[in-house]
Amino acid sequence: MKSRYKEEGLKVIKPTQSPLLISRCLENAIPLGTPVILEDAGETFDPMLDPLLAKQIEKKGSEYYIKFGD
Repeated sequence: MKSRYKEEGLKVIKPTQSPLLISRCLENAIPLGTPVILEDAGETFDPMLDPLLAKQIEKKGSEYYIKFGD
C-alpha cells in the first residue's frame, strides 16, 4: 500500500502519535483526498475517528461535511 500510494502524498498515522497531530493530518488530508494509513492500529480506535470510520457524512446545501474531534 505504501509504495502504491507514495506518489499521491500518502500520510501514515500511528496510534502512538499525539491526538493533535492526528487530527491536523486528517483535517488536511480529507479535503484534498490524500490517502491515509492507520499503521499499527489495534482493535479499538480513538472516539475522535468514529465519524470517519462510520462515514457519517452530512450534506448542508451543496456541500458535504464530516465532523470529527471538537
